[in-house]
Amino acid sequence: MSSPQNPYRSSGSVGDSAAFVGRAELLGELSLALRRPERAAVIVGGGPGSGKTSLLDELRVQLSESGGLRAARFDPAPFATAAVDDALVALAEQIAAALGVDAPALGAWPEDQLRAQWLPAALARLGLGERLVLLIDAFPVIDDARSRATAGALLPLLGGLLERHADRLAVVMAYDLRSASAEAALRKHLPSPLRRQVGPLELAQAWSLVRLSQVDRSLMWTNEAVDALLERSGCHPAVTQALCELIWDKACAAAGRVAPTATAAMVHAAVAPALDALSGHFLAVWSGLPPAARLVLGVLAWSDRGACGAAELGDLLRARGLRGVGRELLEDGPRELRRQDVLDADPATLRLNVPLLRTWVRAGLPLDDLFGELDGLLPQADERYRAAALRWQAARGPAARREAADAVRAVLAVHPDHTGALEMLAAIHLRDGELAAAVPYLERLHPLRPGRAGPYLTRALLDLAAEAPDADQRLQLYSRVLEVAPEQSEAKRLRNRLLEERAAVALAAGDLAAAQDAATASDQPTETSPVKQALRARQVDAERKEQAAHEARSDYGAALHIARRHSVWSADIERLEHTARLATAYDEGVAALHRGEAERARERLAYVASVNPNFREVTRYLHLSVTGQDPADARGGKVSPALFASSLALAAACALAWLLGVPAPGRGVTVVEGAPELELEALQASPAAAAAPPPATPQAPPAADAPAATTPVELGPSAGAQATAAPLGDAVADVASVPPASASSASSASSASQSSASPGSSAPPSSASSSAWSSSAPPPAPAPIPAPPPGGKRTVGDLLRQGWADIEAHDLRGAREAFDAAVRERPANPDAWYGVGFVAELSGDPALALQSYCKAKERGSKRPELLRDVNTRLRLLGQRCPGA
Repeated sequence: MSSPQNPYRSSGSVGDSAAFVGRAELLGELSLALRRPERAAVIVGGGPGSGKTSLLDELRVQLSESGGLRAARFDPAPFATAAVDDALVALAEQIAAALGVDAPALGAWPEDQLRAQWLPAALARLGLGERLVLLIDAFPVIDDARSRATAGALLPLLGGLLERHADRLAVVMAYDLRSASAEAALRKHLPSPLRRQVGPLELAQAWSLVRLSQVDRSLMWTNEAVDALLERSGCHPAVTQALCELIWDKACAAAGRVAPTATAAMVHAAVAPALDALSGHFLAVWSGLPPAARLVLGVLAWSDRGACGAAELGDLLRARGLRGVGRELLEDGPRELRRQDVLDADPATLRLNVPLLRTWVRAGLPLDDLFGELDGLLPQADERYRAAALRWQAARGPAARREAADAVRAVLAVHPDHTGALEMLAAIHLRDGELAAAVPYLERLHPLRPGRAGPYLTRALLDLAAEAPDADQRLQLYSRVLEVAPEQSEAKRLRNRLLEERAAVALAAGDLAAAQDAATASDQPTETSPVKQALRARQVDAERKEQAAHEARSDYGAALHIARRHSVWSADIERLEHTARLATAYDEGVAALHRGEAERARERLAYVASVNPNFREVTRYLHLSVTGQDPADARGGKVSPALFASSLALAAACALAWLLGVPAPGRGVTVVEGAPELELEALQASPAAAAAPPPATPQAPPAADAPAATTPVELGPSAGAQATAAPLGDAVADVASVPPASASSASSASSASQSSASPGSSAPPSSASSSAWSSSAPPPAPAPIPAPPPGGKRTVGDLLRQGWADIEAHDLRGAREAFDAAVRERPANPDAWYGVGFVAELSGDPALALQSYCKAKERGSKRPELLRDVNTRLRLLGQRCPGA
């Protein structure tokens, strides 16, 4: 089995082969035109690689097969510089082959024999209605009837033959669009020619060309690969063929039995080798352009978009530093690019037909070389410059040199962007030590030829700065040097020194704005700049004061915004976030109270009181939400110490009830001034205290609707003797025994102790654990868990009890390990996930807590009491499960 052949051809004609795709409409139009007796000539123009030769070869086959037309194919390029007699002999041989007659013997005078005898006799052998069509390929067309060379004499000879044999003879001539005079010469000698142009393929035709390898299944293509390839080739036949040929060779070189598939990545990888393979093609396009067209093409290629509107071209050229933007660049250049089919035909847009040409220009033609074309833009100005340069070289003495320099300046009056004249004038002034006079010419030359002007301009500016007496002038010159050469170390060092000195003077004078501007403009690192360090210290001090002012106005959002600018202010950020959460809950509670939503108010205010009982007036409003009585109303708004202590005791009872998830004391509880013991007994005998488990047997937080909440509890000394209420009762009794100021201090200390365990989170799940977390006494030892039976392991229930016991003992690590083990043992257990979330919340990991609580909620969806507990914890976190 033979190996597959590459179906793509990047060079030579593809006519009369499978590689020729498209052009069906053009071929049909040409065939129809050649059958009309009044149409004797057709001219087909095209740029390099557009497919003119392939079109003629394909047309020859179609004309020969259709009948009525005999096609003779002739390529005059090998005879362009030879005598026309040699070309006529070759032409006669092709005609004889097309007509099926013997090759002629034209003798010593081929031109006379062909014109007068042989060709008329050969045409007479054509049948009725038949016609001979000469298909002549492109070659340099020179309209010179006196020439004996083929390029000059063949066209007048053909014109005479068509005039004599118009009914039996027709000609199709291809010509290169790069020759501006070719079409005019053809129209002069050929009778009323029909003109057509060969350009890029249509999109559907280009797709067929790219997928040519799928016919023999040697290479498959993805749609993305075809789009990527045509995006670069612009559907240009030669460029498309070259890219496909390279990709086919690369993909099929190492392919096995299975056909490889071309991908977009393979197209990207083929761009670099394609630039090398197509360099001759692109160079032919470039060399056929006049200077104005080259400049426009180069500026478009080096622009960021690779295209612009026709009205934007002037601005684009001026942005590149061109001063003399006239008709040559704005009109003549784009017109020539469109004539040669380099630009899109849309007159409102300047866009390259072949995007890969833009890549080639940017890869091989830097701006320095590109703007070298400027000097040839106006030939008369370039001639004057060359004459002035010769005068300068021959000048002897100051007077002669001045006259030569004036002659060079006169060139700039005609052509302001003549790079040779700008460079020569700058060199003249630098030679004479006239730096200030040389710099303007170097400034004008730099955007056009940065590689040539940059070093001289940098040195001249540095020398001028060294001579400048004024600091502002020196600073301006050093800044300009860094615009020309951003990495110039000398200019950097001297400019930074000037800016540091200016900032220090402004700082000493108290002008902080000027000092800040100068320090910011300096590139000196803060670590080595005393001025920047001093400014930084002042800025930090000012932001501290601004943050404190926002906190004083309870504008915690603005205070947080300031604190978050400094990563080292983590303590402030944590404190402000904690306070902001309390403020939000407090405001929600007070608002709910004003709306008459007592239950919502008690919930939010109890949370605030549990974290910080001294936060604003939380005890007052919590007392009001429970009893309906405002302590501030007594004695004209003045609250006695005893009434304040009673209110605080009731607030603590509500907070404890909220933490345990049971109903808080309702409006049936009455606060009597001077009788805090009643409130203490109410607290000790409340359902919250009765529902709390003993410290030795910690358990998960009870549900919000625990049965104890609905069980009536008798108020009396026996209820007050319960162990769980003793620590909190002692604390409340201590607070109740001091004036309000002392009570506030005690409350603040208790709040700080609680919040230090887990900032922003609620207290632990039971009253015993609450006292343990807020007390300074050593933590109690975990309750012993029964050892697993010999050869067995602990059950999930054992692990859960161990986890809650570790929480009571402040052993978060042990609790985490116990709950994690329970999850591994039984992943569907919601209590295990609840424990993991609770430990994560206490450890300050809200993300893990949210994830674990949501899993507990998902796995315990049929347990209302668990769902209430989870929802309570999520409200404290200010989070909700996804999809909730």
